[in-house]
Amino acid sequence: MKNNFCLALLIILLPLISYSQELKRLGSVGLALTPVNDTIAAANKLEFAMGFYITDVLAGTTGEALKIKSGDILLAINGVKIISAVGNAVNKKLTKREGEEVVYTIWRGGKQIELKGKAVAKPYEQSNEFTVLYEQFKFGDGQSRCIITSPKTQGKKPAVLFIQGYTCNSIDGPPPANVYKKFTDELTRRGFIVMRAEKPGMGDSYCSANCYEIDFKTEVTSFVAAYKKLKTVPDVDTNNIFIIGHSLGGVEAPFVANEVKPKGIIVYGVTTKSWYEYLLEMLRFQNPNLGIDYLQVENEMKTYYTLLYDLLVKNRKVSEVVRENPACVPLLKRDFNYTGGEIFLTRDIVFSQSLNNTSLISSWKNLSCHVLSAFGEYDIQAINSFSHKEIVDIVNKNHPAYATYIEFPKTEHGFLELTEEREKWEIYFVPGAMKKAVSRGINMKVVDVFDNWMKALL
Repeated sequence: MKNNFCLALLIILLPLISYSQELKRLGSVGLALTPVNDTIAAANKLEFAMGFYITDVLAGTTGEALKIKSGDILLAINGVKIISAVGNAVNKKLTKREGEEVVYTIWRGGKQIELKGKAVAKPYEQSNEFTVLYEQFKFGDGQSRCIITSPKTQGKKPAVLFIQGYTCNSIDGPPPANVYKKFTDELTRRGFIVMRAEKPGMGDSYCSANCYEIDFKTEVTSFVAAYKKLKTVPDVDTNNIFIIGHSLGGVEAPFVANEVKPKGIIVYGVTTKSWYEYLLEMLRFQNPNLGIDYLQVENEMKTYYTLLYDLLVKNRKVSEVVRENPACVPLLKRDFNYTGGEIFLTRDIVFSQSLNNTSLISSWKNLSCHVLSAFGEYDIQAINSFSHKEIVDIVNKNHPAYATYIEFPKTEHGFLELTEEREKWEIYFVPGAMKKAVSRGINMKVVDVFDNWMKALL
């Protein structure tokens, strides 16, 4: 839902896309990058800090094909300056597919040079344990990519549509340690066909709709289309399809379920509150524990009451609010990833506005399938168990015994089992703490419970 930290190092596989009915494979950049600071700039004879310092070049990618080297500084791709992963993700000039011409602007040895060549396809996911199928489904005026993992056993199998969280990251080709990949792969090992679907415009997908620019309803509609595609996959038992929604995906899950009528849904790390109410509560809860002085938080909350009301209730543009009150810009940058224009929480403000104007309670009240509402004790994004228990109450008042609540001790927002409570904060601001937690793997008790709950309904 919200990240209060920045990664010092990121592996960027920037989407390189153009239009094709066949969903031709994305090109890859394949560079390990870290933002250039003043020290790096001085050491490389740059006038000022700009671009990204390349710490590694991944084999079999465009970066390697163009003979980019560790120690180079990436300034631009196809004439577009590389400023941030979010800003570049919506720039059409970066959108190339395999085999298309690309131009990388590099700073090397005190000089700016251009490296030209053809985009190399991003590698496909593979597995020795199960089948990995790359498919697509129609959405809007284009096609969206989905990836389906299936056991190699014969016959019909239960299936899961997994709906990811808030961010507009591609679900294609995550690193092995990625919690979503670990989680969905484990479900496949246990006999489920599992679909991960790209959000509009992400990954190989092409569509006039783009995740960074769409509203809440459009994103929900895309997952309705993904579910309908899942029903057509060979060996899927169409009477036994489930939806698992994580974080914002769990907020979207009941809206999708009301359209497609699955056997059941599981949600983890969600809220039932309005987006305005939730964000205020999150700021009050998280910021003091992330190192901000309590008195400072109290004073900032006075600003936020008005600021978020203007943005989310009155539906005003971010640019208008910032122009009237420029003093709020540092807060928006720190807490809501503001980078200019209408950006709020890395996406166009229209997403948060439309989410705030949507009744989350109504989606649960209208639901007619079985529900497992799951909360991790150390989840600082969902904040507390209130919404998860409220979901159970709402569903059961209309359909007695349809909904169940489960809590996982010492488990945080990303399914990771932590050793002690202080770690739930440290993973967000202590260097190396998140990597250490991820290395221990996801809490397999979560998978056990989800697996058993779904199979009990078959």
